Amino acid sequence: LGRTLPADLRQLYEHHNGGVYLDGNLSVWPLTGSERSLVEGTLILSQPLQTSELIIFGDTGADELLAIWSPIDSREPSDSPVILIARAIHSFAPLGTTITRFLHTWIAMYGADPDYGEAGDASKGSGPLEMISQVLARTDPLLPDQNPDPYARGWTIYDLGVMFGQG
Repeated sequence: LGRTLPADLRQLYEHHNGGVYLDGNLSVWPLTGSERSLVEGTLILSQPLQTSELIIFGDTGADELLAIWSPIDSREPSDSPVILIARAIHSFAPLGTTITRFLHTWIAMYGADPDYGEAGDASKGSGPLEMISQVLARTDPLLPDQNPDPYARGWTIYDLGVMFGQG
């Protein structure tokens, strides 16, 4: 990729090399080896998305991709925001200020997380993008957009650059 992976992403891959979790609602791609891997996926998808600031590391089990905001010219990347990508419309939304906070949010929505109580089952009733603001208020209160929906109010790469810095 021509850059150092952010520390929190490196830590994630130090513990495993991808997998499918939370009944298929979170897929962390392996580091290399197929089109659905961090390296190949980022290289292949950065062209149609017209960005080099994102490192794509997985998906939501649906049409949305998950990425880390990591501009190429970042000197020493540390914790990096998680970005939700609606690739069909090339729209983005910030989904977590760090991988750890994103995982807390996703577990609270799709699994049982004793630290955050019962958030409800996102697979029943309202969809995950409708209920996420309630969960984010507890799991990631510093996230700039507490209702991240790339379909209703999508962010552009420029918007993300203004919010998180170009590097």
